[in-house]
Amino acid sequence: MSELPSSEHRCPHCDSQLEEFEIPNELAWGDATQLACFNDDCSYFKEGWDWMWEQYRAKASYRYRLCPYSGKVTPLAVWSNEALRDRIIKREN
Repeated sequence: MSELPSSEHRCPHCDSQLEEFEIPNELAWGDATQLACFNDDCSYFKEGWDWMWEQYRAKASYRYRLCPYSGKVTPLAVWSNEALRDRIIKREN
């Protein structure tokens, strides 16, 4: 698999660079890695807590996610600020 050009992709909500992360096996439905905004100050993430509570009574939020091979943009549901951070892939420049 080729390396994802995450430096070329930015969050449209906060302009942070998207980070490559590995999808947990039980959640995989295509690409093994995807890109997401892990900025806790991102408006999309911050406002998601209230929206999820008002709509579903769920203590969860979502992060902006891009599936770079397909080009699909979808919310990435998270249950805490730390959720999925252990899946971020750090690459040497």
